[in-house]
Amino acid sequence: AVREAQEQGLMVLLKPHIWLQESWPEEIEMRNRQDWNRFFEYYERWILHSLRHSSRASWGVPVLSVGVELSGATMGHGRQWEKLVHRVRRIYSGSVVYAANWGDEFESVNFWDAFDYLGVDAYYPLGNDPDASDEELRHGADAMLDRIERIQRRYRKLVLFTEIGFASAPGVRGRPWDENLGAEPNPTDQLRSYRAVMGAMEDRDWIGGVFWWKWPSDLRRATRNPRGFMPNGKPVEVLLNRWFQGLNSEWDSDHFTMDSR
Repeated sequence: AVREAQEQGLMVLLKPHIWLQESWPEEIEMRNRQDWNRFFEYYERWILHSLRHSSRASWGVPVLSVGVELSGATMGHGRQWEKLVHRVRRIYSGSVVYAANWGDEFESVNFWDAFDYLGVDAYYPLGNDPDASDEELRHGADAMLDRIERIQRRYRKLVLFTEIGFASAPGVRGRPWDENLGAEPNPTDQLRSYRAVMGAMEDRDWIGGVFWWKWPSDLRRATRNPRGFMPNGKPVEVLLNRWFQGLNSEWDSDHFTMDSR
């Protein structure tokens, strides 16, 4: 998969991700300093193991994320992360990033200087109005990027959108992190949200890369959950294709099929 992506000219990010059933990484908490020390000891072993495995496989991955949305483990633990990044750099010559959760974590992390990029899983709401116009969605996307840019200016590093995306569900613009909204799929809301963000990104020269969440290795997954994040087989797939080719992301009804199956 890595080689195929590189052959297509895509940036590849190795992103070891702690996956919790019915929860997410930011809820990981320890009871005391001793437990936190053990957590970081085992976590470092896991990250370095993943990195050494990728090196042996000769993947040539240019960017590594050393963590994903671990806000409980980032606040007040900057020295541990700086230590981990230092040890990563001893065996890895690529760029290093951390995938911070949108909002408080991304905007409060105080050790961004240790990384080559600022990383954000950008699930900022674009607005809560279910009848929002395209102009209003674009305003919401611009507000999101302005908020991220304030942090970018402080650290003067490029920003990687280590995750960003929208499910094909009604109301997704108000809860972009949620793929369980409504009973019926709504690929139009997904498409309009993508398009608003793409348009807002066009003149932002501080963006280092965008990783859309999420493209499955098993393409059948999109048909199993038509309300989910997966863009394949939906109208937004055509938009992504044009966007990655550098074509205009503005709406053109001749290029999209609004099939909600």
